[in-house]
Amino acid sequence: MANPITVQLVGGLGNQLFGYFAGRYVAKRLGAELLVDISQFDKGITAHGSSIESFVLSERLVNLKQETRFAILLTQNLLNFASSKVPAFTGAAELLTRIHTSRPIGIDPRISKIKPGMLMRGYYQSYVYVQDVVSESTFDLVLSQPSEWFKSMVTDAARAKPIMVHVRRGDYAKAENKDFGMLDARYYENAVSRARKKLGDAHRPIWIFSDDIPLVRTELSELFSDASFVVPPDESNAAESMILMSKGAANVISNSTFSWWAAILNSGSVVVAPSKWFKNMNDPEGLIPPEWLTQESEWK
Repeated sequence: MANPITVQLVGGLGNQLFGYFAGRYVAKRLGAELLVDISQFDKGITAHGSSIESFVLSERLVNLKQETRFAILLTQNLLNFASSKVPAFTGAAELLTRIHTSRPIGIDPRISKIKPGMLMRGYYQSYVYVQDVVSESTFDLVLSQPSEWFKSMVTDAARAKPIMVHVRRGDYAKAENKDFGMLDARYYENAVSRARKKLGDAHRPIWIFSDDIPLVRTELSELFSDASFVVPPDESNAAESMILMSKGAANVISNSTFSWWAAILNSGSVVVAPSKWFKNMNDPEGLIPPEWLTQESEWK
């Protein structure tokens, strides 16, 4: 087997999963072992303390500490800075540092340049690196220690077959994250209507998930008077909510990788996604699978 590929995870749980699956994509292409570096998992503007360690992974987890030898650290930083300013220098810089830094958020046009023994880091927000894995009949993300609450809710979801709605608020409400945009109640109203029409059931129950349930109750209670607002107990973690959202008949997602993953893991379900992912930024290339429905984004 070739020298291992190491993928450095960053951000919240959704972004960690994108990095992990991109690493699997590259390791499979190269016939190499994959190492998963969790030393930076909670870094980034959308990090919120959730870890991929909530899942049972077959790959070896490592914790690479930042290089402390000044000369090596300075050289790597200078080379990476130079390659960001002079794209023609990127290949040489990566070979010298053994680090591949993905510049785009979505599809990385240079992912094929990663060689055995390299460290890869970036966001890799594209279904392209995920589809060949999640389409396998044996694929599943298994929780390491599911709570009794989660087990009970999965049973309830199998019975009710609800539309799972995710509303991202929380850190998106911060001034420094204003370019991401928060989707308005009108988007959710129209997206739920699309999902119900596709399912052929105008009264399909709705379960609403959010990182700010009190605020979302205020925003959506009148629109969805019969909705259930899901409030996980303290012993539950974010991974449980993600997997629980993948157990519905349909997913209405926000512009959040957290609910993107719930939808992609929900094989065969109806998915409605916002037509514009970011309010004031370029959308990641290759993020939305072609079979998903899109609903016009309306912003708060």
